[in-house]
Amino acid sequence: MSHRLLWALVGTILMSLGARADVVVRSDGHAFEAKVLSQNDKEIVIIPAYCDASATERMPRALVARVVAMDEHGALLSDNGVPA
Repeated sequence: MSHRLLWALVGTILMSLGARADVVVRSDGHAFEAKVLSQNDKEIVIIPAYCDASATERMPRALVARVVAMDEHGALLSDNGVPA
């Protein structure tokens, strides 16, 4: 997935929100909105968008290509998938 397409997707997702959201991009290119609760070298713990706070999910880190953290205004906080 190209960076331009990813940012278009991120922008579209975030424009529909009024709250802070993160975008998780899986290794297969599928991107989805979630709140990242924690992450380490082995797993990422998330609450998928539009789910109850009790609906936490654990994803193996190997299945996640990148996590894009955005603030409530859609500004980029961090993107761990961008090469340095």
